[in-house]
Amino acid sequence: MELQPLADGTLRRFSERLPVVDPALGTVVAEAPAANIDEIEDAVSEAAKGFATWRQIPIEERRAYLGRFADALAAAVERIAPVLTREQGKPVADATREVLGSAYFIRQLAGIDLKPVVLRDDEQERIEAHYDPLGVALGITAWNFPLLLSAWKLAPALLAGNSIILKPSPNTPLAVLMMDEVAETILPRGVLQVVPCADVLAPRLVEHPLIRKVSFTGSTRSGGAVASAAASAIKRVTLELGGNDAAILLDDVSVDAIAPALFQARFANAGQVCSALKRLYVPRALEAAVVEALVREAGQVAMGPGSDPASTMGPVQNARQKAELEAMIEDAVRLGAQVAYRGSAPETGCFVPVTILTGVPGDARILKEEAFGPVMPVIAYDDVADALAAANESPFGLGGSVWSGDVEKAKALALGFETGTVWINRHPAISPEIPFGGAKMSGVGVEFGAEGLKEFAQRKIVSVAKAS
Repeated sequence: MELQPLADGTLRRFSERLPVVDPALGTVVAEAPAANIDEIEDAVSEAAKGFATWRQIPIEERRAYLGRFADALAAAVERIAPVLTREQGKPVADATREVLGSAYFIRQLAGIDLKPVVLRDDEQERIEAHYDPLGVALGITAWNFPLLLSAWKLAPALLAGNSIILKPSPNTPLAVLMMDEVAETILPRGVLQVVPCADVLAPRLVEHPLIRKVSFTGSTRSGGAVASAAASAIKRVTLELGGNDAAILLDDVSVDAIAPALFQARFANAGQVCSALKRLYVPRALEAAVVEALVREAGQVAMGPGSDPASTMGPVQNARQKAELEAMIEDAVRLGAQVAYRGSAPETGCFVPVTILTGVPGDARILKEEAFGPVMPVIAYDDVADALAAANESPFGLGGSVWSGDVEKAKALALGFETGTVWINRHPAISPEIPFGGAKMSGVGVEFGAEGLKEFAQRKIVSVAKAS
């Protein structure tokens, strides 16, 4: 399987190749076009030309372009979803939802307004805030949701009047390149380009003098490198980084009622979600019941290749991630944790069995670092204040949740979380209209809503003195 270059489009000029591994097999199954350093320069130059034209198009017309693009992307779902499954690993049903979800987010994000705001209007002066495009934007995305993360960046960037270059993860470039093929039929040339390249070349994109905005989703370590590379030219940066989200159950919860939602919050996308529930704190009196209910949910998982219609959970995306997760589990067990459940999984490929741990000591890596895969530690607590302190001890602060039959009681506890978002009786819940971003080492800036749109714009104050 190799993506064919367009006859006269973005992919035509890419001369390098990236090997694409099917994580269900652990073997290379495709090659994707990739840019060398000269082709990166060409792409940025083309984006600058595209920006010069695109910024002049009224925002309502840009909105209409994005709507047509979303429709065309949704119409291509049956062609794109199997490719996404092959390179990322998720079941085809989940890949289908990602393609359609990407189209949905593009439509919804394109509907947000970016109008001038009157800040003051009195006898002496009228002061307005206007929002201008920044120029060429760069979106760098991770391999867990290649299309969805791309949609989250391209829609506000283009609506605000910027052009954008998307650099997908080298692990998962194919579906994003196919999205680029769709865009070529809708958007003006140079406005949106997908530029896969080896990670060693990524700093050249970030540092390029014509790139004025960088939006990155990925690990905290990589995000720090992106921020450092962007700092010398004082580029605008949005970073959505790692998370180690904690959930605290209060003693009035109905365990059986919430168990399916708790399980989904941790294990969706084989646990490869930045804002997944990664640490579960439960009252000691409820620990056994919670574990029993989660084990029942785990027993319903059918782990296997995403291409198999019977599979409900696929592999983790790459061998490095698998090794990291297995090392975290081994570390926890060595320190005294008990394995309450370990499911079955194929022996070949990058499969990590669904694992539930109890009795995990506080110094275990799985509590201190981000475990990006299908592993859930359940931690019993005696005092809810101690549970909150443990939740906040993490250097991460993406999201968190409180679960209770008493919403006001839950909200009082939620206000003590040191995170960008706290959910009550759900985890996570992402909406294109609601700003989303992390605290502490989980990021800088926000995505979504008017605030997220403004991150792709330069605020300009127009101050008019009135005649006395």
